[in-house]
Amino acid sequence: MNAPKVESNNYNQNGVMSSKKQNFGDINYQPSVNRPEVKDDSKFKYSVSKFKNTETTQAKISKPNDFKQAGELYRSFSKKDQDNLIANLSGALKQVNNNTTVAKMIFYFYQADRDYGMRLAKELNLSRAELEQVLSNTQK
Repeated sequence: MNAPKVESNNYNQNGVMSSKKQNFGDINYQPSVNRPEVKDDSKFKYSVSKFKNTETTQAKISKPNDFKQAGELYRSFSKKDQDNLIANLSGALKQVNNNTTVAKMIFYFYQADRDYGMRLAKELNLSRAELEQVLSNTQK
């Protein structure tokens, strides 16, 4: 009854141009590594909602610090908890077949905390040179 007449035509979850068909799961981050042609469209503006005594605005954060909280959390763990986290993450990352994804993940963990990233790289037997090589190839 209250169903759309046609499916949505976008890259969001369950959109017809989505690379995966599923009912739950991934967040739609952009740009897409799998479909680099997908870009934010500048004609769409951030939303603004006005209320009685205030206003909410959707906007980009001027100075994002995406890795601070993750680094603080890692450093707050005991040595044993850090060891367990590294073992669990490295075990999961060893299952990933895409070297670019693994290199990016290690880069992100390194940005959160130097020790965090270096320990993961060591567990995965990846040198700094190998990581830089993989990451430089993705930016071409």
